[in-house]
Amino acid sequence: GLIRQRVRALKDHPALLGWYLGDEPEYHRVLPESVQQLRALISEEDPWHITTVVNNAFGAIRQFAQGGDVIAPDPYPFFKQGGVSPSMGKIGAFIAEAAACARPGQAVWVVPQAHDTRDFGGKGERAPTFAESRNMVWQAVSAGARGVVWWDWGHVFPNTIDSVRGNAYLARELAALKAYVFAPVEGELEIAAPQKDILRAALRSANGQKALFAANASTTAQEVVFKAAALAGRELVVFGEDRTVKVAEDGNLSDRFEPYATHLYVTDPAFANVERIADVQASIDAANAARKQPGNLAFEDSGVMLRVSSQGKYQPTPVWMVDGIREGRGWKALPFTGNDWVELTWPRPQSIGRLAIYTDALADFEVQVAEGDDAVPVWRTVGTGNEGADNPAEVTFKPVETTRLRISISRLREGVAASRIWEIEAYGK
Repeated sequence: GLIRQRVRALKDHPALLGWYLGDEPEYHRVLPESVQQLRALISEEDPWHITTVVNNAFGAIRQFAQGGDVIAPDPYPFFKQGGVSPSMGKIGAFIAEAAACARPGQAVWVVPQAHDTRDFGGKGERAPTFAESRNMVWQAVSAGARGVVWWDWGHVFPNTIDSVRGNAYLARELAALKAYVFAPVEGELEIAAPQKDILRAALRSANGQKALFAANASTTAQEVVFKAAALAGRELVVFGEDRTVKVAEDGNLSDRFEPYATHLYVTDPAFANVERIADVQASIDAANAARKQPGNLAFEDSGVMLRVSSQGKYQPTPVWMVDGIREGRGWKALPFTGNDWVELTWPRPQSIGRLAIYTDALADFEVQVAEGDDAVPVWRTVGTGNEGADNPAEVTFKPVETTRLRISISRLREGVAASRIWEIEAYGK
């Protein structure tokens, strides 16, 4: 009754793409039969929009395969700070399983990780780099995905620059090559590589031309040899790399794949002058470098650690307060009950005489430094702020040498229910 009413109310909405029937139902004690029944009910009311289910567990893909018109796994690699993810190959494996389960009329999409999993409690984790995101996309396409739905814009914009800028480029890249993305996989491709099982590749034809997509999911470099009679003797453009490669007369093509490297080979010379991957990477690098303000002692590379008085479930991790982005994602506390605080701790003493706090929520607050016993410190107030301050709220005080600093909030602005801060910057003066 209620589901039918909702479908009837929304089925003609111009923004409706489809019906999302289950978010990782394998983790919520949902029976596959229940999802299938839901699919049947919704499709009866609205046969013109797709239904889809997202699965995060490999075994659930086959269990729930008939739960939607689109099978859409979300195999997140959970990238590690200071390293690579040994589980990158799960992207291709999950999508290959989905493609094997798909019946005529069903499509396969991929829901790759765009977000920083620290927002969900991941310790020592991070968002993917541009190169890792590109690898996930073309692994998935090579394994049979026809669509890409990143998760999730709300947990990415604007702070996660690699995902914001990199995925915008990947949308352009997919659009340029969409005829090949939608084309059937051709079987006459042989691959020789040290770790062939985690190198995903596919040969496709469209508009009288051919494309060979290949993505190395290994954490080590591989020398790869492809053999395709259809490419024998041809010169191929390597999409976005400003280079070409020559296929031998016997159909062999040799190329080196660095860890997580992706190479897209196309016979169409019209693709020789497309946007360069190196330029996209340079743009991302420049934007990331620009996050650090000169003299900011509280930037993420200082080793500063953050503690907060409270944190809502699935709210942005407090580390966004020191990432150099002065808007977007930051800290939001639980509903205000009279006092909130943010504590910053450095590994070494810092001489600090000014804070810039980017917020639209704080009315009255104090800047305090810790004195005495580290375990039970005495907090001495060195500066105060009030709602008369602009954004940022700047507090200047006589420079102090400290490893611990606290912002203690006693009142919020009228109409604001919870403390929130986008960015904290600390300077010597």
